[in-house]
Amino acid sequence: MSYKLTRAMRKDADLIKAIHKQDKEHIGSFNLFQVWDKYLTENTTYKFLVCEDKGFVRYGWSKKYSSWVIYEIGVLDEFKKQGVAKFIVENLPKPMTLKCNLDNEAGNKFYEKIGMTKVGKAQTKKGIPQNIWQCSIIKSKRH
Repeated sequence: MSYKLTRAMRKDADLIKAIHKQDKEHIGSFNLFQVWDKYLTENTTYKFLVCEDKGFVRYGWSKKYSSWVIYEIGVLDEFKKQGVAKFIVENLPKPMTLKCNLDNEAGNKFYEKIGMTKVGKAQTKKGIPQNIWQCSIIKSKRH
């Protein structure tokens, strides 16, 4: 299935907030309003992309990992298991790194299924254990 990824605009705030509210446990507890406001004023190095009215991703370059990092990725419940998240990941620049909480079974299974490799473990500032996933072979497109 093919979708369309576009740069998030002010009009996409409700979609991103709805996904964050729906999946806050797995997306994280970042200050969405602060992060979003910095993005809208172009006072940041990361990017938000939306996949139609179905999902979003926030990503940016990491010197620490020498790769692009997905900070958050989410899809509205009614569009899950329809290839939206896979399409998003496939169309991000590579190499790509992300962290996924160990207790997020669906997320970890998804990253393994799409061909990412578990390369280590980490933990959040709050001590929550995470897997570190990387990929470099999924189809790459620069944004």
